[in-house]
Amino acid sequence: MSKVNPTNFVLNQWVGACRHTPLRSPMVRLYAATLGSSASSGPTSGPSSLTTTKISEEELLKNVIEGRLVFAVRPPSNMVVGGLVGCWNIVVGFCGAPILAVGSALHALTSTPNEGRTPKPIRMLVNVCVRAPRVGLGFASLGVVTGCHQAAFGVINQIRAPAYRILSEKYWSATECGFVSPSSTPLTQHNPNTSTSTSTSTSSLRSSEYFQTPTEDIMYKAVKRSNDRAKEKDDSKGFSSSSDSNKGSKKAASRTYYDVLDVPETATVKQIKESFSSKAMKLHPDKNPRPNAHEEFDELTKAYRTLSNASKRKQYDATGGKVKDGSGGDDDMAQKKREAIRMFFGGDQLIDLVGDVRRNNFNRRFIDDADFKPVDLAVYNERMEDECLRELLSTYLDGFPEGSILDSERTTPIRVSEVNEEVMEWQTRVRRIVSAYSNVGLARQVLHAVGVEYQRILSIYGESIVLNTGVKSSAPKALLDGRSTSRTVQVVLGEKAPHMLVRNLEKLKAAVCLNPATATSNPSMVLDFIWRLSVTELEQTASRVALRAIRDVSASPQERRRRQVALAELSAIFLGVGIKYTVVDKRTIDRMTESIHDYQIKRQQSGGTKKK
Repeated sequence: MSKVNPTNFVLNQWVGACRHTPLRSPMVRLYAATLGSSASSGPTSGPSSLTTTKISEEELLKNVIEGRLVFAVRPPSNMVVGGLVGCWNIVVGFCGAPILAVGSALHALTSTPNEGRTPKPIRMLVNVCVRAPRVGLGFASLGVVTGCHQAAFGVINQIRAPAYRILSEKYWSATECGFVSPSSTPLTQHNPNTSTSTSTSTSSLRSSEYFQTPTEDIMYKAVKRSNDRAKEKDDSKGFSSSSDSNKGSKKAASRTYYDVLDVPETATVKQIKESFSSKAMKLHPDKNPRPNAHEEFDELTKAYRTLSNASKRKQYDATGGKVKDGSGGDDDMAQKKREAIRMFFGGDQLIDLVGDVRRNNFNRRFIDDADFKPVDLAVYNERMEDECLRELLSTYLDGFPEGSILDSERTTPIRVSEVNEEVMEWQTRVRRIVSAYSNVGLARQVLHAVGVEYQRILSIYGESIVLNTGVKSSAPKALLDGRSTSRTVQVVLGEKAPHMLVRNLEKLKAAVCLNPATATSNPSMVLDFIWRLSVTELEQTASRVALRAIRDVSASPQERRRRQVALAELSAIFLGVGIKYTVVDKRTIDRMTESIHDYQIKRQQSGGTKKK
């Protein structure tokens, strides 16, 4: 702790936490005013390493946001999340306060300067008696403030949610930290000055740093952050103090492509090409007499191909840049785990419609080996929903004939027979698409769950639609009758709320029943646990995407009605193909294994894997 200035650390936490509130500017000014006096008292870390008070508020905020906050400060969407996160903040505050107080006292003893008229022992005593309690109390009070803030806003948003969803048709956006109107406009095209969010505290976060950054860069930064944390953890375990033989083996194992080409990490493409040319002449098997000449030349070639390509080099740098045993790079276990989960839930084509599962930061670390910040994770997930919405519109809903809907403003008469043919062609095309992936993994169970969610959204938010006389439709008539207060209350309180309660109870039961012993001896229980844990996320994504499609504020009323009828038809097709999930048995596991094997063969024949 002596290497860190706890005073600056606590101020950093205060500024970072208050950036969501009107207290942001005063806290930044306090942070800048304290920076000069505290920075001179010893080594610092994070944004406090700046040694001047003449720094803009934007620069300070950028450094604070780049740092990691130990408290959750983003407004919660409901009462449960707010209560849990609030308790977490309070516990962290009270547990961390004594540690930081002791660290502040040690820092004062080791970093008090000799200059000044007051004797050094007196200054040290004052610092220990004044600074240490101030740091501990400041950290504990921040935990209480943020905890109460989370709990209070959780209750407020829980009360506001039904009114916004039913009356104004708004839904919760994690990127906006508020309720927004449904729109098909991608996140990167949102205008901060014309945002429809109900939150007024996140406008400072709608900057190009977060919302204009390419998705690949967000993932690369998250992977790099995870690797950096792992490296720091390894260093803290004392790997650098191992024996000479271990040092040699670790040095060989951690040799990077930059070491292979003998260039710095900042080398230009020209320098990389020149180094490759010179080394290729020496290491070519025809001129290299060593027995491992082929391996050395292959390693050199792989290093050049990676570092001379801009996108591959960016990904290589993000993943830590290590060459293990001359194999040409780290095994991409993260991609294999993600692909396995995608195949379990129906493969790439279905996942493109319903979204990836396990989207929180803990599971992103486990599956993708990526450490996301909360705002980055929110942006990443909402962009995934943008892709799902684009897939729903372009692949499924587009092409449904507008002539099937009665429109009083239409002046050109329609031919019912032609409209029915177009509807049948659309149905045939969609069924062909669905049949291509319906037998992969648990695709049929996912289709059933998504179809039910589509119908719930149509029952709550749908308009009253009248089809032209003679037009045939396979969609349930109730989905086209439009919403009513009684129908909305019935769906929300009689179907949606009990359904979510049952889902959460099933998830809890599956987690309690699963243990290491049963996981190895009973694979069906593991698969059941994965389904229970993940299906809720698929349903939530399907609901949000469907709502954005049929209540899109940027679309014309006629287009919204056309999408509503098409979504009703699509839900009927999904429910016709899908089946309700039951407990996985051995027969189901065998069928899943065979279908996934066939799916992998088709993917390899069609051109490889798809990265996400």
